Amino acid sequence: HALFHDLVPVVDYLERLHPPGLPLTLLVPPSRMESLALGCTLLAQAYPGLRVLDLPEDAKVAAEEALWLSFEAGNAEWTFADAAPVHRLAAIFRNHYGIGPGGGRRVFFSRGSSKIRRLRNEEALWDLARAYGFERFEARGDNHAEQVRLFSHADVVIGVHGAGLGNLLFCRPGTRVIEIFPENF
Repeated sequence: HALFHDLVPVVDYLERLHPPGLPLTLLVPPSRMESLALGCTLLAQAYPGLRVLDLPEDAKVAAEEALWLSFEAGNAEWTFADAAPVHRLAAIFRNHYGIGPGGGRRVFFSRGSSKIRRLRNEEALWDLARAYGFERFEARGDNHAEQVRLFSHADVVIGVHGAGLGNLLFCRPGTRVIEIFPENF
C-alpha cells in the first residue's frame, strides 16, 4: 500500500502543484519498508529541490506550514490515483533497476507465508496456473527489483487481494489481472 498511499500522492503533487524552484522537504519517519525508503531517495534524485529528511524514532516535528506529516500507509484498501503520477513513479523505479520494455510473462502471485488471506487451495490453483504457463512468485523485502521486473513484463497477473498487489503499479497498460477476494472481505 505504501507506494500508492505515500509515494504516488507526492509525485502527483510535485508534477501538478508544486511551484517550480521552490524547495520541498519530506520528513520521513523510520520504516521497515525498504522500498518506501528507496522510493523517497529516488524521488529526491528525480526532482531537484526535493530533500528527504529521515527522522529518528523519537522525533517530534513542529512546522508553520505542512503538506504531509506522515508516511503511514492507511487502512483503506485502495487509493484512487490518476494514471500520470502512477506511471511516472513506475518509470522512476524501472530506470533505477535498469528494467527495459518487455512482456509475455504470466504471474501467479503467491501470498506464501502471509498470516492473512492465504489461499486454502493454493497448490491446486497453482497446478492449474502452471499448466497455462504461469510462474509462481512471492514478494519479500529483499526481492523488490524482481517484483518491479516481473510486474513490468507481465501480461497476466493472478493473485489474492493484498498489499503485494500494489506492484500492479509497475504493470503496462492492458495487463490482465485476476484478483481473488476472500468471501468475507
